[in-house]
Order: sequence, then C-alpha cells, then structure tokens
Amino acid sequence: MSKNRKRFGGGFYIIAAALLLTLGVMARLSTGVLTPQKSESQEAPSRVVSEAESQPDYEENKDSSPSKPESHNNSIESTEQSSVTEEQPSESDEATAENVAAEKIVTFALPVTGDIIKSFDSQRLQYSKTYGDMRLHNGIDIIGAEGTPVKASADGTVKSVTEDPLWGTTVVVEHEGGIETHYCGLNDSSVEVGQEIKMSKIVGTIGMTPSECLDESHLHFAMKQGDKWLSPLTVMGLE
Repeated sequence: MSKNRKRFGGGFYIIAAALLLTLGVMARLSTGVLTPQKSESQEAPSRVVSEAESQPDYEENKDSSPSKPESHNNSIESTEQSSVTEEQPSESDEATAENVAAEKIVTFALPVTGDIIKSFDSQRLQYSKTYGDMRLHNGIDIIGAEGTPVKASADGTVKSVTEDPLWGTTVVVEHEGGIETHYCGLNDSSVEVGQEIKMSKIVGTIGMTPSECLDESHLHFAMKQGDKWLSPLTVMGLE
C-alpha cells in the first residue's frame, strides 16, 4: 500500500505541474490576444507638430528667395512702365497728326454761279447806288435771279439765321479754322441753327438785300474770321 501511495503522490505532482504549465500557456495566450504586441511603428508614435512649429520661419527664409508678393509688385511695376511707354507718341504718330491736320484744311466754293458785279474791298471805297455815296464793301455781290438756290460754300455748322434790317435774311455758317460764311439777302432759308451741313447744301434762295436794293438781283456773300472780314476770292484762290 505504501508503494501505491508513493506512485500516486508522484503522479499527483506531475499532473499538478502539467496543469500549471497548461494554465500558464493559456494565460499567456489570453494575454497575447487581449494585449497585442506593439509593432515597431507603434512603438515610436508620430510626434504632434504644434501650430508654432508648423509656421514657416520668414526670418530665416527672407534672404534666401523672394516672396510671391515681391514678384507680384515687380510685375505691376513692369506693366506700368510699359503703359507709360505706349502712351508716349512716336514719330509716326506725330506724322499722322500732321497729316490729319492737313486734311482738315477747308476748301470753299462759290455758293451760286454768276458774274461778280461788286468785289470785296476793305480799304478803298466803292460807290453805292442805294445810298448814293462811297463806302467799303465787306463781301462780293454775285448776280443771280430771284429764287436761285444758294448753296453752302463748304462743310460746316449753321451758327445763326437772322433778319437783318440792312442785309435781309442772313444765314451764317461756321467752318473749320474759325472761318464764317455769310449769305445775305435771302428770300427764305432752309436750315436751322446748330444744323451740320455739307458743301452744296441749299441754305436758301436769292432774295433782296435792303442796303443794296437798287443793284441788280444778286447774292451778297461775305467771309469773316474773328473780327476781320476776308476776301472770298482770295480764300478760294480765285484771285
């Protein structure tokens, strides 16, 4: 019986040791499942970068490379310089301006076709049948039957349409260069003040000039620049 007790006692220790070993293995396995081992990447967690650290160091970088705002300013300056350069007139532009000025020279024509019965003279006196005396004549008298159409001598703008006691119905047209043409003694007028008209536009018909009523039927035509009366034939290059 003592032999059996010894065998049972030895076997008991073996079983107990095996049981403990099994429990240890199970405990380790359960620990491995519940607490997995950290990988190398997990063992070194990434560092959280603070807001201050994320801002670029402008003090260190400002000398190494120009910033974008400086580049933008340079672009604006270059654009302004190019604009100034484009605004400066070139020699070709000046030549074009001279050509345009030359093209603005006005060409005048006689408003009616007929003989001139009295010429312009601002210095020598001429005899007036109507007044029976000698006096200056500030225009030219072109013979024509009453009702003959009177045409504009050049392109221009109607400055005035008046009823003058000495010159009758008078139309004044203003042209380039400040020259005015005066059509006096009209029977009627067909234009209005401010109207832009072209050369040969009918401004009225020949009527009667009170201050020259004893002369043959005619148009009294005069030209003026500022306060000075001009010779129509000289302006038109006809004398």
